[in-house]
Amino acid sequence: MFLSASGGGAGFLAILSVVCPEEFKNARKEFMGCGNGKGLVSISLGASLLGAGMALAGACPGMVLIQVGSGVENSGFTLLGGATASLLYGFAQPLIMPHLAVGVCKKVQVDDIQFFSRFPYWAMASALFIMMAIVCAIFEFFFPWETEIPMGFKPWSQAWPPLLSGVIIGFLQIPAVLLTKDTLGSTSAYMTVISQVLTPLPEATRKQFPHLNGFRTGPGNWWQVIYIATAILSAFAASKIQGTFGMAPGVPIAQGFIGGFIMLFGAYSISFRSITQSLAIHAPVPMIHNPSMDPLHHMCVS
Repeated sequence: MFLSASGGGAGFLAILSVVCPEEFKNARKEFMGCGNGKGLVSISLGASLLGAGMALAGACPGMVLIQVGSGVENSGFTLLGGATASLLYGFAQPLIMPHLAVGVCKKVQVDDIQFFSRFPYWAMASALFIMMAIVCAIFEFFFPWETEIPMGFKPWSQAWPPLLSGVIIGFLQIPAVLLTKDTLGSTSAYMTVISQVLTPLPEATRKQFPHLNGFRTGPGNWWQVIYIATAILSAFAASKIQGTFGMAPGVPIAQGFIGGFIMLFGAYSISFRSITQSLAIHAPVPMIHNPSMDPLHHMCVS
């Protein structure tokens, strides 16, 4: 699903870069600015934590929301771990930020590489789309999606093809860019929700936590909250209608909580937004398939 979402996102962003160049340029600028001030130390450590957390929890920061909505066992504890990490990072950010900036270097876009600079974004994104489509076709040929569905699930009626789900997710880049001048992501929504703990506090106290307070208000922050809330409700509705609610197995409580915690803490350390978005906006870059998460992706994603 990640592969098809990345390829689909690249294809749809390629179209946007031609049809709506200004909106695309603004969204790409917003994306590129999210990692300002982060150095090699934070990127290395944060990526390690993010990957370890995803392996432990069997989810990414966005997928856990679908797990919660569809009743995956103990997924709520994974979400709780992520929320706890958001709270801790929000309060501790002013103290740890100087350490995260160690080894800051220039961020390079693919356009900065001389060989690629001769090609427009739409051409490189289209090449990524074709490459992803070929890789997906190869995977599908050797590992048909119907054979990987968890026991008890029926193809199409209770589980969608991950390729189809991924393309639909990639398509969502279009309304995201046009309506919010940003690309899809979910990690900031955790911080926006958690930042509400500052609301009843005096203004002077809130100013002591500028990072956390910066997520508290404004449409630029709250659209992601609406996005993840809708994702949870849609997953709940779809799983109930299809009779799959609560059928997918989860991880143990402690493993889910710890996985969610280090996953989100790592994500904040590198200003991670989403895997599929990173691939599409930076076209072209490689993607590693993670089969350990596949059973969850076969759940119907709305």
